[in-house]
Amino acid sequence: ESSGQRIDRRNSLLRPRYLYRGQSLDEMCSPSALEYQNDHPPAPNNVACTDLGREILLRSGAKFAGTATCRLLRNRELGRCRGSDSSLKAHLTSTHALPNTSTVLAEDQSRYFIGRFSAHGEVYVTCCQRGLITLHDVTGRKITPFRTINGRNIGWSIVDFAFSPDEAFAVYSSWCDCLHMISVVKGVDQVHSQLDMRPEPDEHFCAFSLQFSGDNTQIMAGCNYGRIFIYDRMRGDRTLGFFAHKRDINSTCFGDDSSNILFSGSDDCCVRAWDRRSLSEESPRPVASFVGHSAGITCVDAKGDGRYLISNGKDHCMKLWDVRNPASQAGVEAAGQQPTRMRPFMILDPTRASHLDEHDHCVMSYRGHLVRSTLVRCHFSPLETTGQRYVYTGSAYGSCVIYDVLSGEVAAELDGHQAVVRDVSWHPKNPDFITTASWDGQVRLWERNVADEPMQEMPEAVPGWRSDDSDSY
Repeated sequence: ESSGQRIDRRNSLLRPRYLYRGQSLDEMCSPSALEYQNDHPPAPNNVACTDLGREILLRSGAKFAGTATCRLLRNRELGRCRGSDSSLKAHLTSTHALPNTSTVLAEDQSRYFIGRFSAHGEVYVTCCQRGLITLHDVTGRKITPFRTINGRNIGWSIVDFAFSPDEAFAVYSSWCDCLHMISVVKGVDQVHSQLDMRPEPDEHFCAFSLQFSGDNTQIMAGCNYGRIFIYDRMRGDRTLGFFAHKRDINSTCFGDDSSNILFSGSDDCCVRAWDRRSLSEESPRPVASFVGHSAGITCVDAKGDGRYLISNGKDHCMKLWDVRNPASQAGVEAAGQQPTRMRPFMILDPTRASHLDEHDHCVMSYRGHLVRSTLVRCHFSPLETTGQRYVYTGSAYGSCVIYDVLSGEVAAELDGHQAVVRDVSWHPKNPDFITTASWDGQVRLWERNVADEPMQEMPEAVPGWRSDDSDSY
């Protein structure tokens, strides 16, 4: 069975129950439809008629779908393209342009846990289980290693890694009492210092998730025993630490650049939102909780607008959440009755009824990948080149699965590994670059190969261009 046949089979089995209500995108977003939707809230899994759906259609250039590319370019030359230039650029770079062929970027005898680009895409890093950190320079279409660092105090493996916003430093974690900070600038003297997180005495400590704040002054760590720590780089000390969940926190992220809103995902099956402006370290209370996963959370990733985020779960499901629609207290209590771990990570029937269904307020669920053995990461696709039109995740099938945000269907599956893909990363400026880091000891770089794509029918030539073109772009 080919990759395309497997995707079609999964999409037919996992098709959302409410997909545009049988309407086209133009019908769903027409003025009359929007007026109706204001009075009638959208059904579950009906993303296209929400503010998120309209934003994705605009930013990704999906409103240009079905229009010949040559005609779009011609209209832009004549000044008749009413859409923004960024929308047209996203359409031209994202439509039928998903990577489809791979080469081995790095290889090691041990498992790879980390493989990701920096925020501006100028540096790439790989981290393997035996503690080797390799920094790569990304110039054009070339990715070349320029520094290898031996990690310190590696208890089992390097668990997480985060770049600073200015791409001058990075921090990594393992099973030890402190974080480690390194310099990542090419040609600068190496810095390798410890950041003491001050855990409890004689405690087996690990930070499973790391992220810098938007102003580059703080580092957030999601840790075992359900705690979130904040380390202040200016003071050189941990300034905040509180119990956010009853179980290990596997992932944390900031909601936007202000760094006031925090999201956390835990083995207690809950995703929670925290507001630092009203947070009490002695008696912390989340501003919102989101339930619906029937097993622990492996990753959370924010869209960056403070309103939407995705979560990946050990129930082999990724969910899209609107922070303005949290779960009730009854839903939070129901989630507390769920198992915290899958023993083993068994395959669940996605159509199986759950007692959490009535409390599940997610915008969309994405199924078709497998979460097993490790904290499989997930992300939104880049804003600049795809308009965040996709969400993507690693999979224990040995692949990276890319979903369409609006329809929930599998847009592509990058299948090339022999073991679980733990980390995935999409270059923020080059839509042709996706990397997958796997436990089979390989990091693969996926690129677009036009020769491997099916032939597309060319649009018929237009003999002339009417100045009163009725099409609206």
